[in-house]
Amino acid sequence: MSNNNKKKGTGKALKVQVDGKYYPSLFAAAIEIGCNYSWLWCKLQCGETKIYGKTIKLVTKEEKNMATTITITNGKGGTGKTSLCVFLAEYLYSKGFKTLVIDLDPNCSISEVYGFVLKEHNSKAFMQGIPTTPYTAKTHENATLDIIPSDLNLGMLANISDTKIKIQLKKQNLLQKYDFVLIDPPGTWNSQTRNAIYAADSIVVCGKCSPLDFEATKNYVVLLSECGLDDNTEFCVVCNAYNAQKDPDKILEKYRDTFKNYLLDNPIPELTSLKRLAYDPAYKIRADIIEKLTQFVQAATKGQVQ
Repeated sequence: MSNNNKKKGTGKALKVQVDGKYYPSLFAAAIEIGCNYSWLWCKLQCGETKIYGKTIKLVTKEEKNMATTITITNGKGGTGKTSLCVFLAEYLYSKGFKTLVIDLDPNCSISEVYGFVLKEHNSKAFMQGIPTTPYTAKTHENATLDIIPSDLNLGMLANISDTKIKIQLKKQNLLQKYDFVLIDPPGTWNSQTRNAIYAADSIVVCGKCSPLDFEATKNYVVLLSECGLDDNTEFCVVCNAYNAQKDPDKILEKYRDTFKNYLLDNPIPELTSLKRLAYDPAYKIRADIIEKLTQFVQAATKGQVQ
């Protein structure tokens, strides 16, 4: 689990390419080539290489044109994660990106925002491995904003693999179809939330500036640190809906002292516009308001969008 505020490298290795064919791991590539795994790894540290007449290289997500998966989360409800997810989806769409939203909350909050509820193609079916066609909420020119809505009975899938979403995103070719996949999990720790976490390339933990949200966020970050997340998964914390006049206990300072470099420098202010957008995604947010959310956008998208 890495920090969005730290200096980034040149890219995260996703697969191995052997003469143009992709393999899911170094081990699989080594078997195909007929060489030792450790030796192959050492050779690839110098970049593209040739072994037994085959051209081999590590391939990053950016090179393979695969979507970046973003999960906005907290172990507590009411932290504003769905509002931020709607904003980010709308912002990416406005910038011309192909964006998919996956609602994993049985409350169906973001599904209601876009008017897709009680649908046959939903995240419950998706998590069960059933071929699922996303619904198109908006489209213009090359940009699309699609959604896989939730299901009221999604919480019934209690005994399911924590990597089901990650597997289905690949299996159903959704990572190749979209630029960004945004996941909105429930505000609790269950199989849906764990699926959202393990599928993510970027995790944003948002908590409001209150004693309760601070404690919930602190506990949640500890929980995430024990999940064995991939080192390539970027992670940050954002203080949401901040109002200095409503912070007599100096909760923002506690966020800063606790999360240090993992905390975005600028808290997201308390914005009526975000609340309105969560009810009406057609609502146009002013440019000066969007500017206050720039650091959040940059962190969530791993610096791919300004």
